[in-house]
Amino acid sequence: MRVLHTLARVAVTASEVSETLSLIAAGRSLGIEPSLVVARDDVDVMGARLSALGLADVPLAAVDFPRGVSHRSLSDAWRLHRLAAGADIVHCHLAHDHWLAALSTRKPLVRSRHTLARPAGHLANRWLFARRTAALLGVSHRSLLPYGVLGVPHERLVVIPGGVDGQRFHPNRDGRPVRNILHIPQDAYVIGMVAKLRAVKGHEDLLTALAMLEPPAPDWRLLVVGGAGGRPAGGARPLLETLKEKAAALGIAERVLWLGYREDVAELMAACDVGVIASHRSHGATRVGLEWAAAGRAIVATQVGVLDEYFSDGRDALLVPARSPAALASAITRLAREPGFRRTLGRHARAVVEANHLWPDLARRALEVYQRALA
Repeated sequence: MRVLHTLARVAVTASEVSETLSLIAAGRSLGIEPSLVVARDDVDVMGARLSALGLADVPLAAVDFPRGVSHRSLSDAWRLHRLAAGADIVHCHLAHDHWLAALSTRKPLVRSRHTLARPAGHLANRWLFARRTAALLGVSHRSLLPYGVLGVPHERLVVIPGGVDGQRFHPNRDGRPVRNILHIPQDAYVIGMVAKLRAVKGHEDLLTALAMLEPPAPDWRLLVVGGAGGRPAGGARPLLETLKEKAAALGIAERVLWLGYREDVAELMAACDVGVIASHRSHGATRVGLEWAAAGRAIVATQVGVLDEYFSDGRDALLVPARSPAALASAITRLAREPGFRRTLGRHARAVVEANHLWPDLARRALEVYQRALA
């Protein structure tokens, strides 16, 4: 089966990109022959991403994906029409490429919704989703609810949750070498936060929570992994400076390691006892939560996004209200005091991943969707 994936202009570090490439990689073992269309400005970087994943032989094409209607959009439509002619299915991942595909080819369309953002309810969207799209894939049941209102038949709404590489992120990975490199005692209680440096990610809440840990406080360290999430607005200070000043003011600066953007996330997670997600809101499948779970680490997470659909509070993770440093502090303290419970949470979280979130299984679900779309 030949599947053409389309990705309009998007940051190459966005979750949509990682999820699309992971699906492509897993699908090849099932006999799916993938190809990929991206924005012209992204083609070089996307080619490098494909090569890094061992997918250099996946056909990669480019279109402009301009906004609005112009001679370039007509040229794009014709180019996408020709590319789709060699495919059985066109799998769209973003709104702009979905519209372009709907107007340029009659091949069956499958659309992935990687976020929880609600669609506009206008007539054009009703036509696009209810009439022109063979199947709509959502990361959770909640993400698909609005599409029933748009008139999409129930049988076309398919939950394919967020996925994770269960071999890269694994409980058996040894975290001791990273602790040695970072000069962290092997018996320290290590908390990790992997997130872009954006206010919405809740770094300030976590720092406040750590300063509130109930006595006797353990010998803890915090690993902060993630780069800046875009340039600050005019005149605004970089968030990293603000966070470092806050840590100093709270008297915890010597316990916080600011590691920036890292490629060795799996190794860093292995060095942690607990993974924290402190976000104020989330529109997607919270990939980092699945990575913590796959690594077999206990998770403390705010009740945002889809995590409360993926994990059960008190069994697979500790879920707390957003914007509540006190709740974060209580959960982190509990896991420090109860190492047996902490390990149990990690085992259960890994079991959830193995049951529902490994890419080979998700690719099989996608293949079933493609087959139904062609039936």
